[in-house]
Amino acid sequence: MIRGATFAVILGLICLFQPAWLLPDVPGRDIPKKMDADSAAAAADAATDKKDAKDPAAMIAEMQAQIDALKAAYNIDSTEEEKDTDSRPLVTDTVTGQKVRASGSNLGPREYGVDIDWNYGPWAFNNFEDWNKNTKPWMFLITRSDSDACNFLKATMESQEGPMVDVEAWSKEFHMIHILDSEIGNFTLQKQTLVDGAYVPRIYFADPKGNMVKEAHNAFGHSHARHHYMHYYKDAAEVRAGMEHMRHMIHRDEL
Repeated sequence: MIRGATFAVILGLICLFQPAWLLPDVPGRDIPKKMDADSAAAAADAATDKKDAKDPAAMIAEMQAQIDALKAAYNIDSTEEEKDTDSRPLVTDTVTGQKVRASGSNLGPREYGVDIDWNYGPWAFNNFEDWNKNTKPWMFLITRSDSDACNFLKATMESQEGPMVDVEAWSKEFHMIHILDSEIGNFTLQKQTLVDGAYVPRIYFADPKGNMVKEAHNAFGHSHARHHYMHYYKDAAEVRAGMEHMRHMIHRDEL
């Protein structure tokens, strides 16, 4: 009887406290402990990574050192200037006035003549400084890209035959300035380009000192144009005649 009571007490204590070796092996029972362990490991890894992380400046310096080592290994001179192999002509940017490589945006509507070295925009004249040494006269072509008359003139100047042979050859004797109608407000000689209207295309000539030559106008076209649109040049033949007239004036020292 005493033994039975003692066994019942012992069994009751065992059921109350349930040692781990008496619990069933239920999947997931040890997950909280495992998660705590994983979190601790992750925290430890993060701390290690933060400790080992390099300063960005130090990383850049290390990369530069590697680049310098490669240059030295392959005998590359970093101070050697890159050769300019771009064959596109330099033109004057119409916004900044700086020399840039010709592209579709600054060449597209301005190509009048295949071998004419145009300065685009009024800046080449506005910012010109060598007046005392200059011996070349100036030719100013004013156009508008949406003008039928301008496009006709442009088409006649695309040929490298006929009058364009002389136009392209004589262009070397002039400062050739091509100004869009939208840019004329920035031109220091704007008033002189409006003496008989703001039509396009129109061409003006100036002497080497930058003074407009009133006598240099189109006297070779249609009579109506000669009297009412004196600076209107219809085609390449009239441009050639105008340039020839200006050349004769210069050679006779009439300026």
